[in-house]
Amino acid sequence: MSVPSDTETAAANAICAVVEVTHCERLEPRGHVKTPDWRMVLADGRMADVEVTGCTDGDSAAFFAAFHERDGTLRSWEDERLSWMWDVVVIDRDPGFNKKRRPLKKLLEGVVSSLATVEKMGGTPEQMESRAQEAFDGSTFVSRTSDTTLTLTNVPRLQIDDGKRSQHLRLSGAPKPVGHGRGSVVLAPMGGAEGFAGYQALVSEVQDAIDRKTNRRQMDGAPDLKWLAVVVGGIAGFQLRHYFGPGSPYYDPAAQMQPPALDGISFSYFHEVWVVSAHGDVVLRLSDGGRTVAVNHIPV
Repeated sequence: MSVPSDTETAAANAICAVVEVTHCERLEPRGHVKTPDWRMVLADGRMADVEVTGCTDGDSAAFFAAFHERDGTLRSWEDERLSWMWDVVVIDRDPGFNKKRRPLKKLLEGVVSSLATVEKMGGTPEQMESRAQEAFDGSTFVSRTSDTTLTLTNVPRLQIDDGKRSQHLRLSGAPKPVGHGRGSVVLAPMGGAEGFAGYQALVSEVQDAIDRKTNRRQMDGAPDLKWLAVVVGGIAGFQLRHYFGPGSPYYDPAAQMQPPALDGISFSYFHEVWVVSAHGDVVLRLSDGGRTVAVNHIPV
């Protein structure tokens, strides 16, 4: 019997954490006939065949993970060269390639060095925001060090313009003063053109998986329930955890924010679709063709 993949195991563990399963059996293909990955017997006697698929873009997953703490919050890098708190968006169209030519440590050093130069020039927060963006774009700043002396400061360009392998930096707002030598930088990742906001990447990944598995019709012989489990990582996984995960502001009682509706996913071949984070801490259980969504948080 073949050994289940990490993705298959993660899906089975997530489902068993949400519903009571009395028996779970891994199914093996018979010759050229494809079978689902798992057969589960539920506590109410029903039988669910589960097909598992993964959408875990390793490069994107590593890219997003590098900028976040384990609880899903953005990391903050303190540096004694800074006295302000800066928020910078990193837009990376090819995380795997750019990680090799500019590791995060090198990127962070370039950002901090540029911002330190901007802080020395002073000005209002809005002026500093504008100058910081100029610094990222590569610029020469002119400052007056005395009544008779002007100083030119050259700041190397940090933007990488390389078509589908570009990496760009954008300020997401004016900096905030926090005290001499107590400044910091928060880098927020944004992957590709679909960006950081919303959950379109999540919807697209899940719907593509549904359509792909529906066309293969591997579960035509299922004796009872047909379930699809989609394990997501990368941008889609980040969006799943950001909007629906245990660290999401939408599930913080103090924030008093309404959890978002998940629109754009539909299916008819499967009875239920399970969307599982690669971290295993959040599961969406979709039923009624996608019209009903139950959110489950699992301790890990």
